[in-house]
Amino acid sequence: LRLKRIEDAIEEDESGKKSKPPVGSVIVSVNGFKEVREITGSYTIFHVYLDGEYRCSRRYSQFADLHKRLKARFPWFQFPALPGKKLNGLRHTTLGESETLERQEKL
Repeated sequence: LRLKRIEDAIEEDESGKKSKPPVGSVIVSVNGFKEVREITGSYTIFHVYLDGEYRCSRRYSQFADLHKRLKARFPWFQFPALPGKKLNGLRHTTLGESETLERQEKL
């Protein structure tokens, strides 16, 4: 199993045009979130996409658990740190585009 950050696999030519991801690559992204309110409390779920198609929604704790497992399974790979659990009172609509993209890439 090869594990490589997609950013490291994509190259730019002289004009700045980026190449396509390598064959067999899967692009995983987290695009958006939803606050869920229940009688017992509230929590946030994040929407997960594979190659641009919605696949599922997961809680932050599930991403944290996956991150921990991946680091144990691939100790040689330098994983980026997860963003903080709290959005510091900000909502998706108030984040700037660069901040939103940065958080999505880190997840």
